[in-house]
Amino acid sequence: GEHYTSVNDYSVECAGVNSVSFADISGDGNPEIIVTWLIPSSPTDKISVFYYDNSTMTKYIEEEYLTYTVCDIDARIGNELLIVSKDIENGEGYARLFEINEEDVLVASECFMDSDIQSYQKPVLSTLKDGRNAVYIDAAKGTEGTVTELLFCNNEGNLINPFVKTKNDKNTETLRAAHTFSKDINGDGIYE
Repeated sequence: GEHYTSVNDYSVECAGVNSVSFADISGDGNPEIIVTWLIPSSPTDKISVFYYDNSTMTKYIEEEYLTYTVCDIDARIGNELLIVSKDIENGEGYARLFEINEEDVLVASECFMDSDIQSYQKPVLSTLKDGRNAVYIDAAKGTEGTVTELLFCNNEGNLINPFVKTKNDKNTETLRAAHTFSKDINGDGIYE
């Protein structure tokens, strides 16, 4: 049989691995390893991003998260990691856009999210009417219903949520009692 050797071992307090995926976030042509961890008795789980090169594994990112996606939302070269989460201590919802450049990890931008959100669907990358990339995320807002959070970058590369501008804002613009999800109804590539 085959012989396998562990390259690195990492200790994470969790109930187990939720998922493992691969995506090139750094733009070097080599995919990073994205591992999500199930954290019991917590409203958030953890996400870790690792880079493997020459038998060495380096952890770039470890964050709490509710949902995430890898996408090119800022229309610059390469993908970013977009993480949506909630600060458990103060209850603030936020989105963070991470970039990895030449082994340097930085939060390129962040913005507030509706802190009343209890769970998110998988983010969907689409475009706005003006052609800019945008991420649409449907979310359950308890017994109130469903909202769609919208994230995009302005011309300066700042992450924008047009429905939530401060930590105390609530998204009522897209609130609907029915648990229906946003989608591209007419096939033009823009979510309605």
